[in-house]
Amino acid sequence: MALSFVFSNGVSDYKRCPVPFSRDQLRDIFLKHDGDGDGRLSRLELKSAFESLGSNWSRFRARQSLKAADADGDGYVTLDELDRLLDYAVRCEYAII
Repeated sequence: MALSFVFSNGVSDYKRCPVPFSRDQLRDIFLKHDGDGDGRLSRLELKSAFESLGSNWSRFRARQSLKAADADGDGYVTLDELDRLLDYAVRCEYAII
């Protein structure tokens, strides 16, 4: 998203203003990355989701998000654990630029 400023000399300038993803937007992004449709997110699916969010450290984020969200330790983030994943992603402050 960009804001447009028009100065008195008629020149316009654009300033990029990052807008944080909402929880609903993040939920949609993560659910779209459930490639096999099994209702759980693997580390590879999480890595792909974080890449789509613009993460430079998607492999690291996938590992850290599993640590934060995988309550039962099965190596997947299930729908029951999705809120914990969203909490982690919100703390990472991903934004639409």
